[in-house]
Amino acid sequence: EAARTSRLMLQLPADQGLRSLPPRLPVMALSPDGNGFLYWGPGATTQMRLLYRSWNRIAATPLRHEADAACCVVYSPHGDSLAYQTTAGDLLVAPVAGGIPRTVVDTGLSEITAWGGGVDWGGDGRLYASGNAGLVRVSPSGGPMELIAPLDTGRGDGVFAWPSVLPGAHAVLVTVKPLQGINDPTRFSIGVADLGTRRVRVLGQGVRALYAPTGHLVVAKADGSLWAVPFDATSLRVGGSERALPDTGTFPYGSGDLALSQNGTLAYTRSVMPSYQAVLVDRTGAWRPLVADLVSKYPMDPVLSADGRRLAVALANADGGLDVWTRAIDGGSRSRLTFERSFNFRPAWRPRTGTISFTSVGATQASSTGVSLFERSADGSGSTDPIDTHDSRPIFEHTWSPDGRWLIYRTDDKSAGNADIMGIRPGIDTIPTRLVATKASELNPSISPDGRWLAYTSNEGGHFEVYVKPFPATQSGRYQVSTEGGSSPLWSPTGRELFYLDAAYRMIAVPVTPGAAFQSGNPQVLFPGAEFLFNHGSRQFDVTPDGRTFIMTRAEQDATAHVVVVFNFLADLNRLMASQ
Repeated sequence: EAARTSRLMLQLPADQGLRSLPPRLPVMALSPDGNGFLYWGPGATTQMRLLYRSWNRIAATPLRHEADAACCVVYSPHGDSLAYQTTAGDLLVAPVAGGIPRTVVDTGLSEITAWGGGVDWGGDGRLYASGNAGLVRVSPSGGPMELIAPLDTGRGDGVFAWPSVLPGAHAVLVTVKPLQGINDPTRFSIGVADLGTRRVRVLGQGVRALYAPTGHLVVAKADGSLWAVPFDATSLRVGGSERALPDTGTFPYGSGDLALSQNGTLAYTRSVMPSYQAVLVDRTGAWRPLVADLVSKYPMDPVLSADGRRLAVALANADGGLDVWTRAIDGGSRSRLTFERSFNFRPAWRPRTGTISFTSVGATQASSTGVSLFERSADGSGSTDPIDTHDSRPIFEHTWSPDGRWLIYRTDDKSAGNADIMGIRPGIDTIPTRLVATKASELNPSISPDGRWLAYTSNEGGHFEVYVKPFPATQSGRYQVSTEGGSSPLWSPTGRELFYLDAAYRMIAVPVTPGAAFQSGNPQVLFPGAEFLFNHGSRQFDVTPDGRTFIMTRAEQDATAHVVVVFNFLADLNRLMASQ
């Protein structure tokens, strides 16, 4: 009698649930022996930790691998090592049993949280990943990164994401994301990179594909449905019509979190597709909706004007991009501020000028290059003008000094420069000042209301903590504020508190005594922040002028992801495809 196929949906404990960064990135991998799966869950002293869940156990076993922000874990062919990516743009390799991770690549990989990316470990022992210029390959022991399939700019390619190496390592399945609609999964295609010709040929629509040893591709579609199509792994040709599988996952923004083990077990994530809304949160964590029309399928970067009367946010548009909108807190209609370029996000109010600055990516620039700053009058009048930082590096975070004279920005943490915090006085300086620029990654700059202090996060000690330096003479001192992990620091407008999120996603308030000398008190836990949106690379909350209420972003539905496991999937696949 043929073995039966069984489908189970796992509900993981809250303290061992899947943990991903927005947009939901792939976080799991099936073990080569098919006896369980590895995934990123909540960490003890960091944001994320790798856990292994065996099918014969209720609880998962934590591994000795932690990270502040990571995704896309994959096993080596022999199952003794693993590789994963961090949102800082690093590709790391480590033994499964533990040990210090080895950085294989620290620059040139795709911006994961913006465009997608991913890594796979080929049967030839090499790592294949999504690079800024196309599909790349590198030895797990390090060395030069080789571009093996460049993007076809004539076709309009933006990114080759989620690589999956075919047997023999002569070709790689990829998700082809076009420049026009790079965050619209309905426009994604499945491609195959022929490493002999160095070209990627499009096979059909889909957000991710895996090869099954039965001679089929398992393809995830934008609506979450799974399909199968005959595929010749030698000629790299599709050999028939596709058939729907009795499985439906949830793959927000085309992340395609699914895995297929060598013994034929399939696993994929399933949850409610969330939309996000702006909410008011008091110091106990109690929340209520801000306004009904500030709902988006994408994170919103909320930031208040200095008087607390208006909110600027980034909302998803119909083309899969983002635009900056403004809205009065106490009512009225929302107003769109940006109309050019594909992605306009991370707004900031420039004090004493009546303008809003924002990060923007051109429609023909999906890689980290070409990410720059613009500003426009907050009432929508006048033109949209570029801000010249005299810095060729892409910029992904920025803020202003209270007098509006200093622009403080953070360079891209995936490119050369490795997340430096710089400062410049637009219209005055022609050379930016290195405020905090080390070999570590420095993120999340925030200037105190009196203009004396710069708060930021750095992983100089191995994982991210919150630090404070004098401003602008940052070389004259340094103070560590957090001790149990820290990110997204923000000064209270009163100047008497510094807020941040710790490693457990709790909102922390640190008393601060204003003045020429930095004095801080004991950190106080205000409320758990896990139900609110978090982005390691950009603060996702603001606070009202009195320092009593937070503006945050919350998923409208329960976005908890469950794991569906299909045992003996290949037998089911063969039966289905044979019935054509």
